[in-house]
Amino acid sequence: SLASVNTLYEMQLQNSNAQLDAAKQMQEGINQMLAKFSEAADNTSKYKEQVDSLTQKVTALNNIYGSMLTAMKNNA
Repeated sequence: SLASVNTLYEMQLQNSNAQLDAAKQMQEGINQMLAKFSEAADNTSKYKEQVDSLTQKVTALNNIYGSMLTAMKNNA
């Protein structure tokens, strides 16, 4: 009887260790996913800054070309 109780205890201990290992692996996966989400958010923010900068530069360029065309029309 004591041997069977000991065997059951060992089985429960093995199952507990297996569940703990599975939980650790899941936590590592979640941590990796959160790190990737954070990196993606940073990249999106940088992309937005670059698009905003490009928009400002294109607007300034369009204003210059518009002024040039206006000057050319007035001289013609």
